[in-house]
Amino acid sequence: MDADKKKKMWVMLAEDADAPDYPGVGPAEPVVWFRQTIGNACGSIGLLHCAVNGPAADFIPCARAVPLRVAERAAMLHDDDGFEAAHKSVEQRGDTVAGPAEEGHAGQHFVAFVKVDGRLWELEGSRAGPLDRGRLARMRMC
Repeated sequence: MDADKKKKMWVMLAEDADAPDYPGVGPAEPVVWFRQTIGNACGSIGLLHCAVNGPAADFIPCARAVPLRVAERAAMLHDDDGFEAAHKSVEQRGDTVAGPAEEGHAGQHFVAFVKVDGRLWELEGSRAGPLDRGRLARMRMC
């Protein structure tokens, strides 16, 4: 692992060191966040985070997950045959060969960034919870 990757890893670890586990549950949460418990599924988890928190959220049925606590939500996703089938159908299509899940990220990982209510959220399933990265400037779309 090169020096830049090590530095980023240490920054992340330091940022999470004193962070409590995310207590969010229910429709009042600012974002819907899933803890990743499925090995080598960071791309699928990132895509899920973008889908259920982005502009398409109104068209994605995730009502089953919203009232659950973090561990229950992770278990629901882990045990969902539909999610597993969707993940398996695309996991081998890329150019990168994933290492064993036990090895962790091995320097490769997907993180989702979404804009919700004018704020930038970092959503990564292996963190302590979602991270509010601050207010985004209003942008005019063409």
